[in-house]
Amino acid sequence: MKVVSDEQVQPVPGWFLGYLGNTLPEELYLNHFRLNREGDRWRVELGGLLQPTTNQAPAAVLADAVAALKQNLEQGPFHVRVLREGERTNTVAGASPAGRPAAEGGFFVEGVMSAK
Repeated sequence: MKVVSDEQVQPVPGWFLGYLGNTLPEELYLNHFRLNREGDRWRVELGGLLQPTTNQAPAAVLADAVAALKQNLEQGPFHVRVLREGERTNTVAGASPAGRPAAEGGFFVEGVMSAK
């Protein structure tokens, strides 16, 4: 019981996942989520695919959706500082919606937020 009473664990992962569920653009399909505590900060890794679209410019749809996601993360209540983002070509096999190749329309975003 000493660990429970002396060392409070912050409920950040659950809160962040709930926030992400409300803020992820509908054009994106999330298939990778990692949130690790590293000292006085949390490291965030997000990755996924573009949802199936009939848009003739899927790369533009993906770029706009990832830009909106980054803005939501940076300006939202968790103030995530985005370190890296880009196209993701090594997504998990079989994780693609609608049977599309896993490497098509992938993205990743990595960032950090303060644990205090």
